[in-house]
Amino acid sequence: MEDARKLMKLILDPTTMEILDLAIKEKMYPSQIAGRMNKSKSLVVTKLNELESYGIVKSSFARKGRSIVKKFELQDEEITIHVNFIHGAVKIREKKRNKKVTIKPSERVRELLR
Repeated sequence: MEDARKLMKLILDPTTMEILDLAIKEKMYPSQIAGRMNKSKSLVVTKLNELESYGIVKSSFARKGRSIVKKFELQDEEITIHVNFIHGAVKIREKKRNKKVTIKPSERVRELLR
């Protein structure tokens, strides 16, 4: 249940939506995203790592000057989130790859909507 709650909270967060809007357009470094949003880099990195853990964005490593840093991009242009109230599970389906990620919460998803 906690995973489902975290995912819904993450997706509905205005900062996350702004990050996803930028990630649709091009691969970007967290510092680039933070600069365009006028937000702290640590906030952006935290959100990107959470999105990556759910398979919503993906990262690759790139050289930037003398450093090697992560660049992020949207995994797919569209995802669908299915909520199963009877079994208490959330499934994420990506449009292009038709890949499913199942989150098995410890409690029923109904509690999420209370």
